[in-house]
Amino acid sequence: MKTILYLLSKELTSFPEGIIPQTPLQDYSLTLLLIQKGVRNTVSFPFPCYALSDDLESQGIASSYPVVDYSTMLHMLLQADTVIVL
Repeated sequence: MKTILYLLSKELTSFPEGIIPQTPLQDYSLTLLLIQKGVRNTVSFPFPCYALSDDLESQGIASSYPVVDYSTMLHMLLQADTVIVL
């Protein structure tokens, strides 16, 4: 199974239809990592979603998503078959 990691640095008001799949893709595992202003998102995603701890701290907010640090982010980047930055 191939893995796709999305890095989302923008705050959204709704699900980004046509950009990120809403349903699972056959033979692909999708993961989303919220960074920069993206950590402000409250949109629901149908696959694992994480928020970067340093960006949450710098903006003084909490997240309903699991929080990861830079070391974990680097591991996620190196393990992914494809990385898409939005």
